[in-house]
Amino acid sequence: MIRQSVTFSCGLDVRESNTAFGDVERLVSEEKQWRQSQPLAEDLALRKCSAVKQAHDNVDFGRKGLLAKQQVVIRICCLRSFGYLLSYMTNVHFSYDADQRLFLAVAENGEKEEDTQEAQQHMADIEARRNQMMKDMAQLRLQAEVQKLECTMEKAEHPHLSPYLVVDTGTLCKHLLLVKHMLGSSRFIVIIPLTVIDSLDLLKKENASAREAIRWLEGELHRGNKFIRTQRHHEKDSHVHMKNMKKKDKDAWRFYQIIECCKYLSQQNGEADAQGMVTILLGDTAAESSSRIQIAITAAQSGGLEVEYVEDFYKKLQESIKLDSKRS
Repeated sequence: MIRQSVTFSCGLDVRESNTAFGDVERLVSEEKQWRQSQPLAEDLALRKCSAVKQAHDNVDFGRKGLLAKQQVVIRICCLRSFGYLLSYMTNVHFSYDADQRLFLAVAENGEKEEDTQEAQQHMADIEARRNQMMKDMAQLRLQAEVQKLECTMEKAEHPHLSPYLVVDTGTLCKHLLLVKHMLGSSRFIVIIPLTVIDSLDLLKKENASAREAIRWLEGELHRGNKFIRTQRHHEKDSHVHMKNMKKKDKDAWRFYQIIECCKYLSQQNGEADAQGMVTILLGDTAAESSSRIQIAITAAQSGGLEVEYVEDFYKKLQESIKLDSKRS
């Protein structure tokens, strides 16, 4: 239990004013009987405010002319009066020691610290539960997307086509028409990685195809097309190795970021086999890609991801649609 003392004192020479209000000089010596009678600047500003009407009952607004230091003295006296008021209240650990002329406040610091720690722990627990709930909801949403597409693929009797298509920048810039056709088939969910959006944003000033892709994406997302969406910030597998890759080869670094997104998506189908769940569509053939990207493609395929040139994948889709039409 710690006793904390508060004292008000003033070393101002209030007599330096030539004002006619001589009672200002007695403010420091007067104590419990003192009532404010002279208006301060804030009183004049709040004169018509109903919330402080009672506090202004004893204030004579016709009296003016206080110097800045005299107003400071009155403010201190107002604080002192408020201290007396607190000392009279029950269940408030605040008192006035007449011998020492000090206001004393008693604080149970130990209990307060414990209460603060408990409150902080409680808030941390709430935040942890909220984050876990958001992750669980995201996983359930992904599983629902996959199950819905799997049902569509089972009806088409062509389950070898991945339900998720993840496109790179070249696919959108060079083969946007094919992407539109694939999206129109309603057989896939097309995912636009965040790194692809960044890349399009960098290219839009000098590349007309990038600008066209951006306009199309904005239109589809604005319409709420359920078969296309952007990657969410948490949708990435941080175990993908990319140390110093950004400095060495920015295109390869972006491709590894696409793999991070795909690895996450492939792991969201519960205990089911992730093989073939996600296909990365390339705007260029593997042979046209840099050596580092070719290495990344091999790593992605060994991890259960499909990686295909967009034109080759589109041919498979057309064959699938033709077989379905014949059977129907």
